[in-house]
Amino acid sequence: MYLRGNGNMKKRFLLLPILVFLAGCFWAAGVYRMPAGWDNDIILLNRIAQESARCWEDLQKGEFPDYGGSFSVLGLDGTVRYRSGEDAPVSVMEAVSMGNPVLDVEKEGGIIGKVLVSRNPGELLLAYRNRAALGVLAAAAIFALCTGGCLAFLNHTILRPFRKLEHFAAEVAGGNLDFALERNKNNMFGAFTESFDLMREQLKEAREKEYLANRNQKELVASLSHDIKTPVTSIRVSAELLLELEKEERLKEKLRMIYRKTEQIEELVTNLFSTTLQDMEQLTVTPEAVYSRELERLIRSADPREKVRAEGIPDCMLYLDEIRFTQVLSNIISNACKYGESDIRVDTSLIDSHLKLYIRNSGNPVSEEELSLLMNKFYRGKNAEKVSGSGLGLYICKKLMEQMQGEIYCTCSGNEFTVVLMIKLI
Repeated sequence: MYLRGNGNMKKRFLLLPILVFLAGCFWAAGVYRMPAGWDNDIILLNRIAQESARCWEDLQKGEFPDYGGSFSVLGLDGTVRYRSGEDAPVSVMEAVSMGNPVLDVEKEGGIIGKVLVSRNPGELLLAYRNRAALGVLAAAAIFALCTGGCLAFLNHTILRPFRKLEHFAAEVAGGNLDFALERNKNNMFGAFTESFDLMREQLKEAREKEYLANRNQKELVASLSHDIKTPVTSIRVSAELLLELEKEERLKEKLRMIYRKTEQIEELVTNLFSTTLQDMEQLTVTPEAVYSRELERLIRSADPREKVRAEGIPDCMLYLDEIRFTQVLSNIISNACKYGESDIRVDTSLIDSHLKLYIRNSGNPVSEEELSLLMNKFYRGKNAEKVSGSGLGLYICKKLMEQMQGEIYCTCSGNEFTVVLMIKLI
């Protein structure tokens, strides 16, 4: 189908300049065969012939009009009966060879002689110049027409389809796989456009399959994460109960280790579950108005080890989701306990439209280069090499704070590490 269309286009491409060339040839031939300018003088020449017939017996008495050139009058035997100038031809052969008109002198219905006309050299030169100018003009017009037609044809059949292909490639490269390419069998890119559009459809199908596969994988991880939490919670509760009942110190130490490990597993599973839901865009955050005094309760619920000391929280209304903000506090306080070497201090300050919550403790210093990376997914600092963790905690905190129209960032001054939570005010 496309090959036939391409063949027709090639024939039209060859036919166009041929037609233009033939039209130019006919035009140039017409220009070349135009009279050299005698049409305007034909009336005067006829008057010369009539005056010659009237004064045939004595041509010297004739009143001949002045047309700007010379002429001679010959009898039928070829004798020169009258010459108006020395440059006038003296024979019919001479006049014909120079391309000058030869007129019959008629009297009483019969031809009695000939009038041979000589054209003015300057006028002749001007006629040749005009003819040459018309020829050049005709050639230029033909060339311009041919060139314009070819350019228009090239633009329609090559350049415009190529620009469409270029735009199509840019759309696909930008990820827009719904941008269909118009298929036109009448241009030289017909087969290419069909191939490119088939490639787009295959890419779109592959992307959809990849999306479904990733979604199924994440749903599986989310389901397993949720299912793992139930037995881990049972183990932790059992270990906590046995700790209260067991008297032997050696066994109690083992139970404490089991209890700590279950806490670590539960934290990892929670982070993994939250990250999976975040990627699936199913981690719901529902901010609402919360009185600032509730922060003390939320901090206590996120601090089972009772290592946090919070004071000086001002009265204000905050915009947050209590459950998700407790999750943020739990991650930050848990990290402070794992990596820090002192109790945790919480300070606050009101700045513009936010309440700033400073969570501080002392430990190994963190470099400036690492501070900007701590919120990245799966990133863990150099001081975390010997401590278990997933590198998801602060990443989840950042996502949750953004969904509550807040912000989180870290600073480090000496050995003091600070996490700053900016909570939106109402």
